[in-house]
Amino acid sequence: MLEYLVKVMIIVIGCTLPISISSLRLALSIWGYWTAGKLKRLLIFAAVQAVLVDMCFHVLGPGPRLLAYTSVTFALLVLLFPTLKFGMRVVTYFTLLIISLFTELMVALVLLLFVSNKEMISNLPLLIAGYWPFCALLYLVALLMDKHNLHPGLSIRQFFKRKRDWRVVSLLILFAFLMLFITWIVAFKSLILPFQDIMDLVVLGVAALSFIILLTLLKIFTDARNEAIKSTQLHYIDDINRMFTTVRGQRHDFMNHVQVISSMVRMRKMDELEKYTQELVGETSEINEIMSIGNPALAALVQAKCAIAVSLKIEFTYDCTGFNSRELGPKSIDLVKIIGNLLDNAFDEVVKLLQEQRFVRLECRIEQNELLITVHNKGTYIPEDVQAKLFEAGFSTKAGTHRGLGLSIVKERLTYYNGTIKVQSDAVEGTTFQVKIPMKKNELVT
Repeated sequence: MLEYLVKVMIIVIGCTLPISISSLRLALSIWGYWTAGKLKRLLIFAAVQAVLVDMCFHVLGPGPRLLAYTSVTFALLVLLFPTLKFGMRVVTYFTLLIISLFTELMVALVLLLFVSNKEMISNLPLLIAGYWPFCALLYLVALLMDKHNLHPGLSIRQFFKRKRDWRVVSLLILFAFLMLFITWIVAFKSLILPFQDIMDLVVLGVAALSFIILLTLLKIFTDARNEAIKSTQLHYIDDINRMFTTVRGQRHDFMNHVQVISSMVRMRKMDELEKYTQELVGETSEINEIMSIGNPALAALVQAKCAIAVSLKIEFTYDCTGFNSRELGPKSIDLVKIIGNLLDNAFDEVVKLLQEQRFVRLECRIEQNELLITVHNKGTYIPEDVQAKLFEAGFSTKAGTHRGLGLSIVKERLTYYNGTIKVQSDAVEGTTFQVKIPMKKNELVT
């Protein structure tokens, strides 16, 4: 009994524990769920899973063994990561399983280059020497992903929240298991030598199917991206057209205004003349102020939001002068996405208030080679626990089937440009979103 326990502990420490740690660490990084505060939970998860799984491995058959692995892993995800929703626990479990299987297959593939399958299984020091470097490499990949904000699963989550396209999930899982199957054949080709001709055909078929799946996924993501770009472009092109229509309207009405002023001078109606010219100057100054922003897309967006604010009886003020679109880090289309969604969110909040309390202010400026954007609004207080969830795709404090996407889009674009966003909320002063985006192109995440 003692000898059995010693053997299990050696396998746990030498093989299973590093796989559990690196696989879960990488899985959480892929889906954008890793934070520094989860390290203790990661170690507890790995230690408990490794011990229980290895103990079951020697006493259970293949079927019950898989059931035990699934039950233990899922139970630990529920206990140690309660913030994960059920769907993400399932996705994390499958990601963890695929990474673990891939790790074991790759280690076996490397070791079988030097020793036989029988010798590899019986030589524990050799197995340990194979597992630790590969697991350390996986952990390093996870660290680099977090450092550079590279979370491919996060984009998939946001895409699925918007589209609810189960094809993507199904194709990704199928593609992963096909890759595992090919890896297994390559790693253990000595075991299937009598069926080599058949397996060669199977590998070719699986490779072709995998390629088709990859092309299908690429087409789905490309179509979705093009659709999103087209939608945003059409939106701010309409805003630009409305702004230019307003300017052309002022030029068209110029002669009418001159005739009215001339008539009032001849009739010596100075009080009416003063009032009329003040109204005319106010209208012209408003358009000139918007045009002075410098970035056509941003100017059009502000003009459109001014019109919306008037219709909703919102006091909307802004200070965004002196911009040159060539100097900005983010593209105009992304600038519209970020500021537009922040303003929409602010407008949604203040319309809940009494008319005299409806106030929104936008500030944009360039400072120390950074683009600073601030959106402030009166409104309800946002608790800190809610602030942490604001940028999750699908999360919303408002009703509606298409809610909960605006701020997640803002966060996704800021991540792309290596930008940051902070939220400050006070029950009296209201809520402020502060955005910082580097302007140097070499600082952007590519």
